[in-house]
Amino acid sequence: MLLARSSPAGLALATDPRFQYPAHVELIDETLVEAIAGTLPPRIIFEAPPRHGKSEMVSKYTPAWYVGTFPDRRVMLASYEAEFAATWGRKSRNILEAVGQPVFGVNVAEDARARNLWEARLSWTPEEGDLFDWVAAEGGGMITAGVGGPLTGKGADLLIVDDPVKNREEADSPTYRKRAWEWWQSTAYTRLEPGGIAVVMQTRWHEDDLPGRLIAEMESGGEEWHVVRLPALAEADDPLAREPGASLWPERYDEEALTAIKLAVGTYVWEALYQQRPAPVAGGIFKDAWWQFYPALRWPKLIRDVTQSWDMAFKKKSDTDYVVGQVWGCKGANRYLMAQVRGRMSFTETKKAMRALTAWVHQQGVGSHRKLVEDKANGSAIIDDLRGEIEGLIPVEPEGGKEARAHAVEPQIESGNVFIPEGLIPAPQGYKPTRTDTFIGEHRAFPNATNDDQVDALTQALKRLSVGSTQKVGKSKRPKPDPAAALMKEEW
Repeated sequence: MLLARSSPAGLALATDPRFQYPAHVELIDETLVEAIAGTLPPRIIFEAPPRHGKSEMVSKYTPAWYVGTFPDRRVMLASYEAEFAATWGRKSRNILEAVGQPVFGVNVAEDARARNLWEARLSWTPEEGDLFDWVAAEGGGMITAGVGGPLTGKGADLLIVDDPVKNREEADSPTYRKRAWEWWQSTAYTRLEPGGIAVVMQTRWHEDDLPGRLIAEMESGGEEWHVVRLPALAEADDPLAREPGASLWPERYDEEALTAIKLAVGTYVWEALYQQRPAPVAGGIFKDAWWQFYPALRWPKLIRDVTQSWDMAFKKKSDTDYVVGQVWGCKGANRYLMAQVRGRMSFTETKKAMRALTAWVHQQGVGSHRKLVEDKANGSAIIDDLRGEIEGLIPVEPEGGKEARAHAVEPQIESGNVFIPEGLIPAPQGYKPTRTDTFIGEHRAFPNATNDDQVDALTQALKRLSVGSTQKVGKSKRPKPDPAAALMKEEW
């Protein structure tokens, strides 16, 4: 009895002799309990390969255990289609009907027991003086729906989104991804009760899928999510402390079986669905092996030609491009990315970020520096607003297309002259550092990636800093000479 009440996995182990409990399922179970107990953030992302028991744990046993433990609370579960989501509603309802009374003292209400909408009722009558609140103990249950579909007006104490993508066709559709994101923002998320817990669980398909967008929002300063990434074959810093190359569930899929799967599905599908590293098909311009690395904040002494490079957005909106500001410096033929600000920002927030990055450079004691600002989107207005406050603002009109500009700086990277920080790219105080692998991934995928703002800022900087080059980064717009100022200079 105590085992069944202890956690969702405890309920499964106590009631189903066929239930399997490998280490990764144990980690999922512990993470859920800690989030419910308040010792982890109430926003959880689970990324795991197909056929590895994640839905059995989260979508079948967790709702039954949660409603049994808290009969006044409600679970909402959504999946790629309403009918599939309802199957999990039925399975959870059946568990509570079978063992709810002896384990939790809870039954499913006879008048509210549909697969997609069922409610819990206490199966005992409290005696006078019992501390249990009979009124508060009613009203809980489970609701299911399809992603993109409606949810009832009732709130969710536990919101579960399980596999919002059905197949590759949906994953590769910008229209579907946008629709899923808008559904999350306007329908699902708004159903969370105060203190409610959200769990998004998916086998990754695309860099811009729902978990991808949530993680990107978090990295831009948004809501914190606790991400549990479970690759089929272990990599460095494995959450289960596996040795690199070790299988996630060796009793079911050992290393030999996973190697055969990789050969069958190909590297592109393998990296996404099994390793949880989705990426668009490599663009073929920038290769991972070309990048050089140095410890963050430990660039060479006497670094020179320190330059900011800014790629602006048109306006702040959840699905617009990022604003990116980078700081670059030179030592001989080498170029060093020193810091970066990256986020979806309004006009006012962009000005604040430029001030912060400028102050950061001065704090490093590397001297005055130029600021290259692409003269489109918000760039022109930023220059007009800040020219009297921040020195060295240089408007730049990019010449040629994005790919042409990337090819122009490609030799600098290929030759090993471009260095980026290890692990995290520093940012000013109050701004979240960018992961180095996020930076590399965007360049690897260019021009096929969803975002290319970091690439634009890099090409703008590297072209300006090219060794011995007299070329401008596009056409720099310089103010016309002031005749009065020239006359004063002559008189002086």
